[in-house]
Amino acid sequence: MRSDDRSRAAAIAEEPRPTGDPRYDAYLGALAEHLATAHRLQSPGWAVGPSRFLDRFWFVSDVRGFRATAIAQAPAAFRRRGVFIPERSLQRV
Repeated sequence: MRSDDRSRAAAIAEEPRPTGDPRYDAYLGALAEHLATAHRLQSPGWAVGPSRFLDRFWFVSDVRGFRATAIAQAPAAFRRRGVFIPERSLQRV
């Protein structure tokens, strides 16, 4: 495993404490899974725990027209948890 991969794996290995908001807890699980998939790393077990999934869909913005874009572009790790965010919102500048 390369040095970059080790640091990425370490960054997502430890489960974050609950935020107190199920939406953000699901978001963190989705983000960890998404990053693991993008970098061909093993997804951490904590990311698929029951507290990392929502019972209702959450669109991270109320901006007009956002929903259609978020539905079309949300990465699979986010969609399966009910978190809808366009993939471009996850990219670094």
